[in-house]
Amino acid sequence: MKYFFKTNLLVLVVIVFWGCGESEPIQTDVQKLETIAVGPLFEGVNTATVEFDVQKILPTGVKKEQLTEVRIKSIQLSLVNTEAPTPNSFTVLLASPNTSMKECGFLKEESIKINNYKVSLAEEQEFLVEILQDKMQTLVIDFNLEGDWYDDLSITAAIDWELKIKN
Repeated sequence: MKYFFKTNLLVLVVIVFWGCGESEPIQTDVQKLETIAVGPLFEGVNTATVEFDVQKILPTGVKKEQLTEVRIKSIQLSLVNTEAPTPNSFTVLLASPNTSMKECGFLKEESIKINNYKVSLAEEQEFLVEILQDKMQTLVIDFNLEGDWYDDLSITAAIDWELKIKN
């Protein structure tokens, strides 16, 4: 019986020390993802999407299951089709097969009018760890058109991640 309690105590101490370790930042390049909204697109809200796997930007030897903290430092949007009508708002969302879609940020008409396509980020980002640890991620960009567009529309999102793993 003494052996049982000593073993449990030792396991508890190891778990506590492991859990208290510092998270180590990971250096990654800005991830550029090109979303596509298949035309024809009509006045009002339309959606552009792309699937990706964050594992592709992680350094060799680091698995996405090791991620302990995730934040988006910035998202910069740009329109690939320069002749397309400029949307008057954007909402950026992330989802994965086992999570619901979550809003990461938005861009309003005032910023778009001055050609500033830097997304205002959501303050709440705790959901990102769960999304990025899933087998695949989906970037969704909802945008509002003031007119019709009869072709596809591509929007590039440059995402600067802040990623940390346990030491």
